Amino acid sequence: MYCQTLLIQKLSTLTVRSLILIVLVFLLWSGIADLGHAQVPVDVVQVPVDVQPASPTKQYFEVDNDHTSLLFAVSHAGLSYTYGRFEKCSGQILLEENLDDTYFRFEIDVASINTNSRLRDDHLRGPEFFDTEQYSKITFASTDVKRDEANENYVVTGTMSMHGVERKVEMPITMVGIGKGPMGKTRGGFIAKFTIQRSDFGIDAMPKVIGDQIAITFSFEGVLKDNPPEAENQSSEKK
Repeated sequence: MYCQTLLIQKLSTLTVRSLILIVLVFLLWSGIADLGHAQVPVDVVQVPVDVQPASPTKQYFEVDNDHTSLLFAVSHAGLSYTYGRFEKCSGQILLEENLDDTYFRFEIDVASINTNSRLRDDHLRGPEFFDTEQYSKITFASTDVKRDEANENYVVTGTMSMHGVERKVEMPITMVGIGKGPMGKTRGGFIAKFTIQRSDFGIDAMPKVIGDQIAITFSFEGVLKDNPPEAENQSSEKK
């Protein structure tokens, strides 16, 4: 009778241990299987709904002035910063899979400057600064377009013409997105932040009051068009 009781106890112990072992094996297998289905964390910055990345095929955009902001900031007597904008801008963007054929071109109406002071704006339009009667436009035409190391942003080098002076300028351009606008048209949005020296373009009046370095934020949006005008001439100008 004692032996029989002892045998039953041993069998019960083995059964419990077997069940524990089976449960542990199942849990371990489930954990390994779940590794193949782990969810990728959501990025902090999310792309807006209906905005798609750029297509590798040819895309030609004409800048929409109503959705473009060209802002600048300059030091005032080392005490603060004065901000302003140019309110009229046009341009063309051609995106190609081959970056040698990609280009960015802009034209700004200098007389459209607005620093929230009519007196100051008239002064800036005058001969001491922009001299808009002689130099009515600021233009930029890319000569070289590359991608950065992460292949996310455009590194655009081009010629800027301002106040009768041409200078080489590098403009890093980030694509915000491409998608349908409220009216159903396909649009592309971009932003660039860079600096220039006004003295490089011969605008060096009042150096003790007005800073030389100009910080620029250029947010521009273009409407997709069927075909770029004079495509052959556009690409040949870059060679």
